[in-house]
Amino acid sequence: MYTAKYESVFMYSVTKDYYILKKLLETILNKNIDTITLLNPNLIKDKTKNRNQKLDILVKCDEIYVNIEINSGYNKYIANRNLLYAFKVCNEFQEKGSIYKLKKQIIQINLNFNRNKYNEEYFIFDPTNKIRLTNILTIYNININFYVNKYYEKDTEFISKYKYIIMLGLELDELENFSKEDDFVKKFTKRVKEVNEDVIIPWIEPEVERRMYEEMLREEAIKKGTRQGKRIGIKEGRKEGIKEGIKETTKNLLKLKVDLNTIIQATGLTQQEIENIKITIKN
Repeated sequence: MYTAKYESVFMYSVTKDYYILKKLLETILNKNIDTITLLNPNLIKDKTKNRNQKLDILVKCDEIYVNIEINSGYNKYIANRNLLYAFKVCNEFQEKGSIYKLKKQIIQINLNFNRNKYNEEYFIFDPTNKIRLTNILTIYNININFYVNKYYEKDTEFISKYKYIIMLGLELDELENFSKEDDFVKKFTKRVKEVNEDVIIPWIEPEVERRMYEEMLREEAIKKGTRQGKRIGIKEGRKEGIKEGIKETTKNLLKLKVDLNTIIQATGLTQQEIENIKITIKN
């Protein structure tokens, strides 16, 4: 079942009815919003890579620009990418001229699934003088699992206050039960069901999106494992240390169920050497 942690499901569910998006943003930003305008999510073409970059959802809320990024998982790669997007959005709305000046305040909201940490708020800060340097950019990390856990704990006061965030992390059967007490959640549940029943065609098929995310994690695991192996080898300062590092890398990749050909390319080992290492893991 595809939930709001897939950007295609989220985008359809909240943009089909702007009132859903409005209530969600009001809960996160803790302020009333009068108007919402959906903007073109395409950023200026990246000249260094000659490709367009597309945001998940970019809206104008009254006089504030808000970029919403949907993150099915959370790791350093995603955190860095989100930060890069935030600065790119700032660059998009910079006024022309010799003085660097932004037209409006920029807010980025990262909706992070599979992360239990409480919410985080980031802005540009001078640690020496202990002052906030600018109000132009603020980044919110909204960690959905934290809210869902409160739902499971049956914290009624918390649930009532943050139900529009909680609903994003619930499975369909949980949503249907949750929506019995709230017409707003019922609307959102209906949208999620429509995606799962193929009534509509999402921006990206959720299954394709899931494979893309898994491929990104696999590539990152290979890079991380290779770096770890090299560090172990350098620290040991001898050939045995390098071999041990490669062995540990191979074990990590096998545990992540990376395919054999990829492991061979990443480590330089033969198929038989990898099979021998696999036996040591089982033992």
